[in-house]
Amino acid sequence: MSQTTRERLICAAYELFYRQGFHAVGLDQIIKNAGVTKSTFYNHFESKEALIVAVLEWREALWPHRLREALRRRAGARARAQLIALFDVLDEVWGTDGHRGCLFFRAAAEFPSPHDPVHVVARNFVREFEAEIRDLAAFAGVRNPKMLSRELAVLVAGAHAHNQIGNPLSAAQVSKRLAKRAWAEHLPTT
Repeated sequence: MSQTTRERLICAAYELFYRQGFHAVGLDQIIKNAGVTKSTFYNHFESKEALIVAVLEWREALWPHRLREALRRRAGARARAQLIALFDVLDEVWGTDGHRGCLFFRAAAEFPSPHDPVHVVARNFVREFEAEIRDLAAFAGVRNPKMLSRELAVLVAGAHAHNQIGNPLSAAQVSKRLAKRAWAEHLPTT
């Protein structure tokens, strides 16, 4: 199936934004990589910022299914095992060639105003991530799924930051050791 022009623009922009950051990439570079003209770009997006929002929304739509699938592959069908495998899955992703961190954390950092549309999409991603973990925690029988999901989300964010600065220790595995304390507090004994 061939991509539409809009999809080509989103994919070209994603590759550039992910490698270089949002502010470092110019509109001319995106247009060139997508193989379109400036007028074609403006037929699909009113601005570079509108394209950034579209890129983030596109990535946001992909991740829940991919996360669930990776957790099932790693830990099977049981919610408790999937919850515990979260940091192992992250460690696998972060260990792949070309991994440059979380696009949403980068977006929030480069667009720090809480009312900026780019920042809003990034914040919504974090909320959706917490909701996914909260749902998984509820299925696992956690006493306080909301609190555990918030604790794990903070650990994931910290692991992302630590991973980004190139710390030689495995950030995901260090976070997993810390998460074990949270699991011990929240997970019912089996």
